Amino acid sequence: VRRHEFFGETWSMTERGRAENERQLAAELDAVGGRAAVAEAHRLFLSLNGPHGVACTNWQVRPTRWDRLAAIDHTDADWDVAVLLELERLDNALQQVDALLSGALEPTNQWYALAKIAGLKLCEAFRQEYAADFISAMPTNLYGPGDNFDPQTSHVLAALLRRFHEARRDGAASVTIWGTGTPRREFMHVDDLADACVHLLRHYSGSEPVNVGWGKDLDILGLARTIARIVGYDGRILTDPRKPDGTPRKLLDTSRLEAMGWKPGIPLEEGIASTYRWYLDNEASLSLPAHRQREFARA
Repeated sequence: VRRHEFFGETWSMTERGRAENERQLAAELDAVGGRAAVAEAHRLFLSLNGPHGVACTNWQVRPTRWDRLAAIDHTDADWDVAVLLELERLDNALQQVDALLSGALEPTNQWYALAKIAGLKLCEAFRQEYAADFISAMPTNLYGPGDNFDPQTSHVLAALLRRFHEARRDGAASVTIWGTGTPRREFMHVDDLADACVHLLRHYSGSEPVNVGWGKDLDILGLARTIARIVGYDGRILTDPRKPDGTPRKLLDTSRLEAMGWKPGIPLEEGIASTYRWYLDNEASLSLPAHRQREFARA
């Protein structure tokens, strides 16, 4: 399992995009030993999630994840897949899996949430109709090497890391973060997710989604201060209450996965520090188009 792939790529299943999809897939298969290696493994990871923040999900109202739902529908026919692990991250404050569909969707993420819920239900449908061993995992907020650091579309941790790095570099007196800084979020390193996915494929075969998270959260202002310290920025950190906060809290109940014998192993500060080292090593590529950034990430 290569960690960078969990940050996701959009595969359009339209006819026009199918040739490009096949080219990308062939390149991916070559990187892991070829089509025969995948066919022998009979394991497939499919992520409908992407590393986008509240700004992107507010204005990009046509979620690219809808295109990827078709990938699940083609899986059983096009591949001899014995087990499919589908990765989702719902954008409501979903603490317990049993709370799924029990309340209203968070307004700034409602389009994405619908696509993700559809993916969960499609996996359930395959299990019921074809007895396919398709399982679903719901990760918390991810970060790590290969993340999306685009100023307009990145998620909060990657966005703050870049902003504090540039503020230190440019000698900025202050950095202003979106919202009040009070919402609480949970973060997990992408390598921990990769490890959890392998654990689930080995030890789980149920129909219920499984939460994958760290089990601890912190407020956004606290995250900003942590990143500033790691980056070496000593200026002022300001808040902008005019900007949206999003959901007040997102903390997953990870007791089901813990009962299977798995826990994450990369503390937040250690993970942020290693991610910052990766950012520094790859900073030159981050101004390139997205497909070129992925090539650098895989190198």
